[in-house]
Amino acid sequence: MNYLDIILCIPLLWGLYKGLTRGIIKELASLLAFILGIYGAVHFSELLQPTLHVKTSINESLLPIISFTATFIVIVFLVRLLGLMLNKIVNMVALGMISRLFGGVFGLLKTAFIIGALLLVINMLDYHLKLIPIEQKKNSLLYQPISEMVPFLLPEIEDGNSLIEEAEKVWQETTP
Repeated sequence: MNYLDIILCIPLLWGLYKGLTRGIIKELASLLAFILGIYGAVHFSELLQPTLHVKTSINESLLPIISFTATFIVIVFLVRLLGLMLNKIVNMVALGMISRLFGGVFGLLKTAFIIGALLLVINMLDYHLKLIPIEQKKNSLLYQPISEMVPFLLPEIEDGNSLIEEAEKVWQETTP
């Protein structure tokens, strides 16, 4: 175990802890709230703009941002409220411990996925900047499985280095 493993363990343990304390219902509700909040804000925030324009004196150029934010916040609040109610029901039927165990597993996996996405970006940058020494990557117990998680689950973004090479090529072609 090297320093890279220790750095990776800290957020993983935090995700496990948060999942254990919150339970699977709250963990799923928070993830679902975020996803539905983004989706709803993208697709429905335009419906709020005319009302905001009529009822407030907000600058018209700020209306899209404010309506997006307001829509996002309302959807997240409602989904999390529903999650809290479901969690109360789960606890009332004495499934709280099972919920917490599954929440811990889910919290750990969710955090591993987020770290994997960050490692994907770091690996894209590392291709040129050498941020993480190759020896540390090879000797790490956690680096390889976590860094391979996102490409495994989302194979369409597997080769990040080709994205950087393509971006560099476009940059060189367009700049004098």
